[in-house]
Amino acid sequence: MEFSEYQSKVSNLDFGKRLPSALYLHIDGLHAAPDGLREIVEAQIQARDPQGNANIIKLNLALPKISLLSYPDFDTDPHPALRESTTIDLITGKTRFASYEDSRNPPILHRKEAFLPRDDPRIKLFSTLTEEEEKYGLFDLTRSIGFKKNWDQLLASRGLKLLGHELHQVPEKVLDNKPKSGIQRGKTALKRYDLSRPVKNLLECGLLRKGDEIFDYGCGRGSDVKGLRSLGYEAWGWDPNHAPDGKKAQADVVNLGFVLNVIEDPAERVEALELAWGFTRRVLIVSTMIKSGTADTVVGESFQDGIKTQLNTFQKYYEQGELSELISHAVQVEPIPCGLGVFLVFREESETQDFLSSRYKRVVDWEGLSLRLGLGRPQPRERKPRLSLYERHKDLLDEFWTCLLDYGRVPWRYCPTPARVGCGAQRVQSASGIWRRLSCARRLRAGHQESGRYGPDAGAESERGRQCSPTRNY
Repeated sequence: MEFSEYQSKVSNLDFGKRLPSALYLHIDGLHAAPDGLREIVEAQIQARDPQGNANIIKLNLALPKISLLSYPDFDTDPHPALRESTTIDLITGKTRFASYEDSRNPPILHRKEAFLPRDDPRIKLFSTLTEEEEKYGLFDLTRSIGFKKNWDQLLASRGLKLLGHELHQVPEKVLDNKPKSGIQRGKTALKRYDLSRPVKNLLECGLLRKGDEIFDYGCGRGSDVKGLRSLGYEAWGWDPNHAPDGKKAQADVVNLGFVLNVIEDPAERVEALELAWGFTRRVLIVSTMIKSGTADTVVGESFQDGIKTQLNTFQKYYEQGELSELISHAVQVEPIPCGLGVFLVFREESETQDFLSSRYKRVVDWEGLSLRLGLGRPQPRERKPRLSLYERHKDLLDEFWTCLLDYGRVPWRYCPTPARVGCGAQRVQSASGIWRRLSCARRLRAGHQESGRYGPDAGAESERGRQCSPTRNY
């Protein structure tokens, strides 16, 4: 089956929850799917889910992919949480598995009646709940309600609670008095000396066009904004700690770079992701830290689903598939991987197809570009070579060696008398260490220069010195 035929069959289904880039349907309605499409889905279920855990099928409209989703409490929970998902690429056969069993903020379902075939008896119960929730305006702001913690916070703020499939008011609104975590997010912003990895990806993939506006959501210290402006783009940034007064407005391209991994609250991560998507006109690029063999070796203590460092900052390391699923459920659009820990989300399906069909990367001299933009690392100070002890005191040690050869021994207790070598009446203490001996040599050198020791009578003077000096020979 060609992809265009697959898209046509999916689009013609008369039931299922329809979103811009996918159609979701309950497995009980699979019998109503057209021939060809039904066989494809059944074959994947048999091969990938032999235990029969999946009960919701996601048919992707933008890409030749389907996902088998497991919501074990679909019938009993008014808003069941996702337990696990398996995504299959119909072209390559590759699969991606994600488990949400230990997730602190799993995706949940709303409007369950939309997933069912038209003759299903459960529709009446589910649609009654949906009508009640609409009456209280719970779907007016669709941002982030697709995740459990965000939905629970919304119900609490409206003074509502769910008992089974019935919505009830509580006497008082439950205020969110969660204790402060002590996390200092501002400390995670790095001082960069080149463009960040996601911005490099945008340039390499040719996604920044002439005249584009770029919004860096969570810009940190603003290195990317500065670099993009130097390249001639209209760029601006906002950051809650370093640029709280920055401009927040829609742009052609929005960069959410290394923001989600420093937010300790899972519900707030979803809100940040959806806010960034709301500012996006054409493409959103999302990047985070990714788990690897050495990635999660940061010194610190386990905190929620990440690590609290010694600087009171937070880091969460994502799996590649985990990040993809988070983006997909938050913005309801299938993200496109652009690198390890980097995903693109296009606003229009046609943009996605254009990118996939002409995907390429330019070769860019990043070091040269960073220097040209004034982002290069500061030049290291020129260090003088470290000299040895002899090189630092060459003249003095040479003179001391000459003195040793001249006397035939090392001076030990006293200098010769002032009349003979002119070193004054100063007594020289025991010089068992080298520095004492150097000090004595310095005095001897000064005395020899005064008395003309290096003249014609130097030999006789040396002999007299040896006769009168009460020092020990070696």
